[in-house]
Amino acid sequence: MENRKQKILIEQEIHDCNYNKARDEKICELEILKQSIEEKKKQVQDYYDQLLRLKADFENYRRRSEKEKKDYLEWGKEKILIKQISIDDVLRQALKSAESGNNIESIVLGLEMISKEFSKMMKEEGVEEIECDKFDPNIC
Repeated sequence: MENRKQKILIEQEIHDCNYNKARDEKICELEILKQSIEEKKKQVQDYYDQLLRLKADFENYRRRSEKEKKDYLEWGKEKILIKQISIDDVLRQALKSAESGNNIESIVLGLEMISKEFSKMMKEEGVEEIECDKFDPNIC
């Protein structure tokens, strides 16, 4: 009987040992999973931070692009207006010349000067005259 009790005790110890071993393995696995979850949480936070930075960078880029576009348009208008000021000066001189005298030659000379200034400005802007008898928008 004592052998039987010892055998039962030994079996109980083996069972307890196996149970403790399995429990310890599960606890180890649980710790590994907890660490993995923490690492993934950190990775998610890093990705979220990167996303927020990229969003802010894109908004800044969009605003900067809009400002640059507006600045380029203003600069382009300024460039054209400066050229048109010289044409306006020639036109005013021609008007003064026409008002002061009855000389048709001075009026024609003033109109020629205006035409030359205007043609010069158009050439500087890349506009070229096309020679044709009758204007056809389908050809040009």
